[in-house]
Amino acid sequence: MEHIGKEIANQLSGSRDYPNEGDQSNSTRRGLSSTPGGVQEKHVEPHVFLGIGTPAMNVTLVFDTTSDLLWTQCQPCLSCVAQAGDMYDPNKTETYANLTSSSYNYTYRKQSFTSGYFATETFALGNVTVANITFGCGTRNQGYYDNVAGVFGVGRGGVSLLNQLGIDRFSYCFSSSGAPGSSAVFLGGSPELATNATTTPAASTPMVADPVLKSGYFVKLVGVTVGATRVDVAGASSAEGGGRALVIDSTSPVTVLDEATYGPVRRALVAQLAPLKEANANAFAGVGLDLCFELAAGGATPTPPNVTMTLHFDGGAADLVLPPANYLAKDSAGGLICLTMTPSSSNGVPVLGSSALLDTLVLYDLAKNVVSFQPLDCAAFLAATG
Repeated sequence: MEHIGKEIANQLSGSRDYPNEGDQSNSTRRGLSSTPGGVQEKHVEPHVFLGIGTPAMNVTLVFDTTSDLLWTQCQPCLSCVAQAGDMYDPNKTETYANLTSSSYNYTYRKQSFTSGYFATETFALGNVTVANITFGCGTRNQGYYDNVAGVFGVGRGGVSLLNQLGIDRFSYCFSSSGAPGSSAVFLGGSPELATNATTTPAASTPMVADPVLKSGYFVKLVGVTVGATRVDVAGASSAEGGGRALVIDSTSPVTVLDEATYGPVRRALVAQLAPLKEANANAFAGVGLDLCFELAAGGATPTPPNVTMTLHFDGGAADLVLPPANYLAKDSAGGLICLTMTPSSSNGVPVLGSSALLDTLVLYDLAKNVVSFQPLDCAAFLAATG
């Protein structure tokens, strides 16, 4: 991930205010299945491409696993942000219907929000067209959206597209290359985890509920191993088996650990990543991260030792091994290579960020309440699965 300075700093300048998400009206549930849509790993968050209306108007949305709202900016817009392409206009489609007296307000982080009203419309998801999908028509929008029309939320909430379609299984694979066609989201007909001898076994772990962010998918982290140094995670009573719940956030590149776990992990990395030289904190103050190393003159990357980081999740053999590319990111402009992990604040929500899950098939089985992580080459995997 190149040039992280500005983009990750923008993400961290208004970290997700998870507890305040919500304040929505009820929406209808419908039952159908769907297939892959177009996806691009752009900047620090994945974007999906959909068609809305009849005739279809193409829009680009942020793919968000922590929220349950599907919405796009709508004409006439009272206060909107810049987006690529034309804004959705209900007056130019034959299949739009307003849901009378049904409004919503949704806050993602400080100074980032959408508000508007609910409507129904026909959506083109990949090669499948589905009628009467309830979505948000955003007429007052502000925030972090980077040239996109809105958000494609796949969280657990009642207004979620997954609930509307009766889907209990979805997955995605986001490539580190960012090349067209190298990433995909699958709704309903998700691919199976690979079991051949040449593929890294999947790490499967139960999802845990959170009393506040009910739309989120949480997994319990019980330990982190840096090289050969194991750090056990505290934060839960011994009766619960120990560990700390992390929300899987596709919109955040950064993994956020509780302070008691992050400190020993950071120290182990500094010790084991020699000959990388730790940068002075003033050199990366604007990046928004906690640990960076200096690049050589001209932006050349020193070859770091191949120190893996293993995330140990609840469930026995639920270990996800991260190569350096999944926890270090290069900022050529700043002459830095940085750890894409930070400590949480005292009341912050720990996060499993998207950088850690690049080139990983992430499969959510909602019926079994299990999420699986399988490292693989997303581009090659998608080419093989068609």
